[in-house]
Formats: sequence, C-alpha cells, structure tokens
Amino acid sequence: SSDLPDLLADDSLTTNNQRISARPKLMPLLRDIFRVLDLDAAVRLCERAKIPFSPIAKPEDLFEDAHLKASGGLLATRLPDGIETRLPNLPFRINGESAELRADPPSIGQDTKSVLAALGYSAAQIDAMLAAGNAAAQGN
Repeated sequence: SSDLPDLLADDSLTTNNQRISARPKLMPLLRDIFRVLDLDAAVRLCERAKIPFSPIAKPEDLFEDAHLKASGGLLATRLPDGIETRLPNLPFRINGESAELRADPPSIGQDTKSVLAALGYSAAQIDAMLAAGNAAAQGN
C-alpha cells in the first residue's frame, strides 16, 4: 500500500542481522502499521509478504477455529457437571493416527482410590488415608 514505508528497498535492512540491529527503529513502525489493522487484514498482509506468523488467540477462540474444526482437532467430552464441550486434541500423529479421547474428565475424587492403588498403596493404606482425611474420594 502507498501509505506503508518501502522497507524492502531499505538497504540497511537486507540481512537478518541488520534487521535485528534495527529493532529499535522497526518495532514502533511495525506496531503503528499493525495497530490499525483488524485480524483479517493483518493476516492478508503477512501472507502477501510471505511472513511466517500465527495469530495470538485466547483459549476460548479455539472452539471456533476453522482448522481445528476441519481437522478433528477438537474432541467432544462431557464435564462432571454434565456440560458437553470440546477439548483440544494432541497436535501430533503417531503412525498416521491422532489421539482419541479415552475418558471424560473425572469429577473431584472420582479416581482417588485407583490412582493411589496405581501408585502402589494397598487397599488398607488407602482406607487409612481416607479415614484420616489425608485423601478424599467421591462419596467419602
């Protein structure tokens, strides 16, 4: 655009080291350029300039992310209070397969006994921890 400075023509910015040295000059200029753009315009500008980038999103923005929706990156789950929602899937594949949701999130204390048993505690030790209030399980 004609209102943008021609940084490409600036010989003092040819190399990456020069651009790093010029940060005090460049950063305020870039902030001014991007400050007035909405996200779509900023994305188009970066894509046109072939600049690698990623928009910064809030966690709640993930639910409407087109890529996550299309790629199966969100897994349906039910929270302990019964609310149905989606959780982000792990962002990698193993042997071409993505992870699947193994279980819905447990309620507080739902898995206490099985977790303690997996850690090597006996049933008697677990009962003693629960009785002493050193652990809590759902229904206790």
